[in-house]
Amino acid sequence: MREILTIAIPTYNHHELLKEQLISLIPQITTEVILIVVDNCSNPPVRVFLEKEGVNTSSFTIIENEQNIGGDGNILKCYNITETDWIWILSDDDFIEKDALATVLEIISENQDSVFINFFAYRNRVGLSKGYMEFCRNACYWATFSISHCAFNIKKFGKYLSYYEEQVKTHQPQFLTLLKYLKENGDATCYFTNDRIFRKSHPANWPKAAFIYDSFMIYDIIPKEDLSVFKQTIGRQVIKTQLYLLVIARVYEGLSLKNYLMLFKRIIGNSPKTHLIFNKSLLFWTVCLISPKVYYFLRRITVSRDMDYNFSDFSKNLQWKY
Repeated sequence: MREILTIAIPTYNHHELLKEQLISLIPQITTEVILIVVDNCSNPPVRVFLEKEGVNTSSFTIIENEQNIGGDGNILKCYNITETDWIWILSDDDFIEKDALATVLEIISENQDSVFINFFAYRNRVGLSKGYMEFCRNACYWATFSISHCAFNIKKFGKYLSYYEEQVKTHQPQFLTLLKYLKENGDATCYFTNDRIFRKSHPANWPKAAFIYDSFMIYDIIPKEDLSVFKQTIGRQVIKTQLYLLVIARVYEGLSLKNYLMLFKRIIGNSPKTHLIFNKSLLFWTVCLISPKVYYFLRRITVSRDMDYNFSDFSKNLQWKY
């Protein structure tokens, strides 16, 4: 049977997490799938660790970078080395269900002409969307830059990888590249599904405050003629996500009050007035922003202690200038 899907796992020093992911994934691999692990110069090398742990590395390919090329650079490499029609870049810490791959292959087989498949539909908006406008109305913003929730038709999407590389600095190049693709290919389709394919995700430890800061580039990159539509549709989710991450950064990353208020001001400044007036969740987020401990205590009530965040002190040392 022809190989149609590449599963690429970019990884760096997540040895135990990668091992757990592979133990779940390897038994699901079929002749339609190529599995590649891209080791971003881990210490010790992933191959050495896995073989020592008794993992059969002959069933997949390990590519070892000679030097660390950065997380975004390693993800870009996954796209560049793909030779199948489709690619699913899977994080080493988003653990999949035992039948996840069969579900993914079935969805791909039913949507081979689409450019993008998203495994987290927004508010049950399951099904096909066509073109730029429908995507902006239907897509779940955060799931479009969360690599594990996305599969791409690389035969279509791959033609835009040079643009993708230009947007790496935004930390969400696949989102911006997909918007450009849909804008220039009006009949392109995307498929959204809510099929359960993940059983557990490890708490993310990337710096949330830095992500918010860089995400403001979206408003400079999107063409001015599209900006109004963007802000009134998926841009609303961008604002909500930024507010959520801002609270996280303040509570868990030690974001300074000065930078915290600067970011809040910029977030609100990019939000349409109608969104500020009628957004039911804005009051909650505003309370959390004024008193971040409100969110902290709410979270402690709803999330078990063993799933707490483990952030670095990155935000304490930021020196931003506006």
